[in-house]
Amino acid sequence: MTTRRSVLVVAAAGMATTSGCLGFAAGTAPLEAEADEATVADGALAETGYEVSRSERTTRTYTVTIASQSREIEASNYVSEYRKLLSVGSLEEEYLGTFSVTSAPRTELFGRTFHPFADLSDRRLAADLQSEYAGFEAVEPVGTDPVRVLGERRETHVYGAEAERGGESIEVTIHVLSVGHDGDQLVGVGVHPASLSGEKQRILSLFEGIEHD
Repeated sequence: MTTRRSVLVVAAAGMATTSGCLGFAAGTAPLEAEADEATVADGALAETGYEVSRSERTTRTYTVTIASQSREIEASNYVSEYRKLLSVGSLEEEYLGTFSVTSAPRTELFGRTFHPFADLSDRRLAADLQSEYAGFEAVEPVGTDPVRVLGERRETHVYGAEAERGGESIEVTIHVLSVGHDGDQLVGVGVHPASLSGEKQRILSLFEGIEHD
């Protein structure tokens, strides 16, 4: 059974009449959930110089615990990633600027809300939800930045870190934002070389250009 917004699971005595829900209740099949698309507006891309790297659906299966029992949810997420050629030191014209926005379905069970990124740290989100950097070291929080996303004032969490590209270690700034919107969880991640301070405002403009269908 596929659910887009929420699922009501009633007590075992008369739990459900569909095979999908019965499989989930019995622990023999995952519950399927699908998120709406999340992208960045064309105007924000033109303003910042970022281009589309990929825009596609991905699937992530995760485990939840309900009444001391483990069950699986198969989430169909939508990820849009953008990148920009930048130069730092000996690295010339490399895709060092990256931004991604991922939409994941929020599933409600017994008054609780679940989504596949709920238990992941900002560092893990930054590593998992972009493909230009293989990983980050020496990650340290440095503050927050205000942004207006989908009509509401939000704050991105900002981190300093080290990353390796082309055999060279560079300092980067990471911006992470995770918010609920219209039944989905939206996670935005922006990364740019710390020495290119002008990219900070461009990354914030990409956050403010997020669209959620």
